[in-house]
Amino acid sequence: MQLQPASLLAGFMTLTSVSEAATSVLQSATAYAVDLRNDRFLSFDVKNPGSQNVLATGYSGNYFGLDFNHTGTTLYGLLYTDFGAARLDSLSLTNGSILGSVTVGGLDSNAVVTGLTVGPNNLAHLTTFGVSTSKLYTIDLTTGTTALVGVMTSSGFIVDIAASPSGDLVVHNATTDSFHSVNPETGALTLIGSHGIDANFTQGMDFDPTSDFLFAAVYSGDGVNTYGTVSSDGTIDQIAGLLSGEYEIAIVVVPEPGIASLLIATAAMMFRRRRPGT
Repeated sequence: MQLQPASLLAGFMTLTSVSEAATSVLQSATAYAVDLRNDRFLSFDVKNPGSQNVLATGYSGNYFGLDFNHTGTTLYGLLYTDFGAARLDSLSLTNGSILGSVTVGGLDSNAVVTGLTVGPNNLAHLTTFGVSTSKLYTIDLTTGTTALVGVMTSSGFIVDIAASPSGDLVVHNATTDSFHSVNPETGALTLIGSHGIDANFTQGMDFDPTSDFLFAAVYSGDGVNTYGTVSSDGTIDQIAGLLSGEYEIAIVVVPEPGIASLLIATAAMMFRRRRPGT
């Protein structure tokens, strides 16, 4: 086995530490959202929800699920079309227009789609609600084909789902106003805790890939939201500023172009300086 020269290892370690130290600067988390109450498609910084960038008005898509693929390059919207019927659209980040669509098949005839999430390796799940029963499915993002995982609850309205960067699943139960972790093999729920807010209709939540925090906009009607991060006991650590609306959200990491270019140039220069024999 050939050992790396000490100078090269030192250079690699320095570059690694520079990269890790700059991660929080290089990346900012942005939420893309469909506001079903005000028919808007928009984006905002997850930590500053009042600074909204409205990308489209008169937006009529009934997207009850929204999430990015694993690499953050494609935004998917799960569109409710009828009982037992739905469509999976890929959406433009410029204005929310539809770039491609597949029909979602294999759902119960009385079911309404309620949530969509995409985890590691693009393993995607959706949730449905029908006649008081909420179910968990996997969904193929290319074909729209679904496969039933299991019943999550026969007495609760599961209104949204999110996958952490490591693939852990969390759902929001609007009947009990609480968050639950989900067994991805069976759909069985484990209570995280109650947030104590009277949740209604569409809810939005997603994990921030930069921090692993779960952000949620808990909607209680009339345009009122409680927005913030979900604590380990299920309560919401509120972040003020989210404007009146009814939000379905998806969070993506956005590199800061100027700083990213500077870091790449700096790293390349450091690597050249630390090459063996120079």
